[in-house]
Formats: sequence, structure tokens, C-alpha cells
Amino acid sequence: PIESNPVSPAIEKKVNAQEMPISIPPESIKETLRIVPKADLATGKVIAVPVKTKPTDSDLIIFMSPPVSQAIKGDNLTVEFNISGGAGITSGQLDLSIPPGLKILSVKQGDFLLNDSGTLDYTDDSSGICRISFKRNGQGEDSGNLLSLALTAVQSGNAPIVIQRAGIFIGANPISARWVNSLFNIQ
Repeated sequence: PIESNPVSPAIEKKVNAQEMPISIPPESIKETLRIVPKADLATGKVIAVPVKTKPTDSDLIIFMSPPVSQAIKGDNLTVEFNISGGAGITSGQLDLSIPPGLKILSVKQGDFLLNDSGTLDYTDDSSGICRISFKRNGQGEDSGNLLSLALTAVQSGNAPIVIQRAGIFIGANPISARWVNSLFNIQ
């Protein structure tokens, strides 16, 4: 028998119930609930209690190629930003830290955007931050070349290109991502 408990916001369920993932609400919160049967020792009745669980790690990876490379002052360089596990992505923004040893020549969209009616914009400021924004339909491939960053080596030394912040979205929902940065050793 199932009885309600007026003090608890628990959902009533039979003993043999399976776990059910529930999104609360899927548009804005990246947390799920699973339903766990719990016995009320005072009454001997079984109720189902929602328990919060952490979201799973994202399969989305953004990686730069080459990850490490040598260059000579004056060389023109290209860094490819590739994406894997990006099914359904509709927009995003990357804030890149560009060291003084490198100067941006251009940022061009790759096939991940081109093949899905995508667009790309970027701004480059004097503090060394390059902000890249992109949009796409979200119906295309889940992997490919996101963009190509063309640079010139202007100073000797280590020159890391670092994703400082990333916001990637499927519709209005943010998703987590992992990334791999790039390092140039300029002679």
C-alpha cells in the first residue's frame, strides 16, 4: 500500500520502481534527479524520494593543433581549433589569451560552421584577449574544424594560446566542455 506523507515533498511510487532521470527544467538547470525507493520505518510504507545527482562529464572537446610547435620570429603560423562531441551545438563564445609574442592575422570559420550554415565573428583587443563568437543551425556533424587562427610570430620566447573562458550552447542550454591549449616556442 502507498500512503502520502504531507510533510515530505516526496513522490509516491511502488517498491519495484526503476530509477527515472528527470530534468528540472531542461531549459535552465543542468542537474537531474533520480527516484530512490525509501522505507518509512515508522509506518512500514515505501515512498520514492527524488535525489539530486551531478551532471555527467561532457563529451565535448575543443583541441588546438598543433598542441606544441617551434617557430622563428617572423613566421606565419596557423592554429586549427577542432571540435569533437559537438552534436546539436548552436552557438558559442571562446575567449582566447594571445601572448605579446603572437599577432593575429585572421580568424576563419571551419567546416564545422560552414557545413551547418554557421557564422563567426571575432574581436581582438590590446590586452591580448581575442573573443570569438559563432552560431550554427545545430543539425550538422558533431565533429570537425571549428576555426583556423592565422598568426605571425613577433617576439622570441614561449607563446601559449589559452582558452580562458568558453560558453557553448545547445539552444539556450549551456553545456560543459574540455579543451586542449597550444604552445609555440618562438626563436
